[in-house]
Amino acid sequence: MPASTVTKRLAVAGLCLALLAGCKIDPVGPLSGESGDADAGAAGAPDGFSARSVAYMNADIDVTGMSVGTRVPAGWGADSTLTKKAVYLRVKVTNRLQHAMLLLDDGIYLDPGDGKEIPLGDSDDDITGAFDPGAGAEGWYAFELPGTMTAPALVLGKPDARRERLPLTGNVPAPEYPKTLNLTSTLTVRYDDCVLTVKPEKAYLAHWVGFEHEGISEHTEQAAKDRLKLYLGVTLTAAASSNGCFVYDQDVRLVVDGKLQSGLPELSSANKVDAGASSHDYVVFDVPASGQVAVEWGRQGSAPQRLTIPVP
Repeated sequence: MPASTVTKRLAVAGLCLALLAGCKIDPVGPLSGESGDADAGAAGAPDGFSARSVAYMNADIDVTGMSVGTRVPAGWGADSTLTKKAVYLRVKVTNRLQHAMLLLDDGIYLDPGDGKEIPLGDSDDDITGAFDPGAGAEGWYAFELPGTMTAPALVLGKPDARRERLPLTGNVPAPEYPKTLNLTSTLTVRYDDCVLTVKPEKAYLAHWVGFEHEGISEHTEQAAKDRLKLYLGVTLTAAASSNGCFVYDQDVRLVVDGKLQSGLPELSSANKVDAGASSHDYVVFDVPASGQVAVEWGRQGSAPQRLTIPVP
């Protein structure tokens, strides 16, 4: 139960004692695992529902219950402020990043099966808002249902962004993204007194990129609906005969359809690589979802090399 709800009920109880009046306090639903009276306003889960999960930005969302009715089923937490028939989803939200907040308050929809998405209902007690780093909470989502459902799905993401879709009945298909890329080309670039080998180690395309690095949670925003995020992890090795290599953000550039793009990587761990040493680093770019894409390494004007990136 949200702390705000507990505080409100304690306040009402105190007021009742002070006024010596016969106030009625909303009953607290039973805890998970405890018995309670059946909720006449809840019709239970539709056929084909089972617990399932979806990842959206830095949120892991577990849907553990589903009910259609006029109020939240007993034991799911604070009662609903909705008065119409609604689809209630019991959910657990976990912020998987350890050093960044999660803000989850819009871009949450129900598709009842006809493609006409229903936004999250206007309730003060659903599980939305800010989540602390590494923290999780349980609660519910509610969507007012104007008609019937055929193949309901939870849809996450704003209409102009890449979205995640979780069918609420039947099988859950494997997500298309993140998509691993098999990059085998090794580059050798030369500039100033530097001879640098660039070997791809891990690469993928995704709707969103986030990870932990040296005590910091690195992350992007959700990609636009016609864009993707490219993560490229590499091993950089400076030749022993060189004086080491300084690798700056401007030494790594995005090329689309043969044209050099302006701007720096969205994320990077550029640093100095000592002579004869190796460093494990990464760059993240926002890339188009189609076209010819490459990442160029090296100083401009010093014969930089390009690594081709296959995109759909």
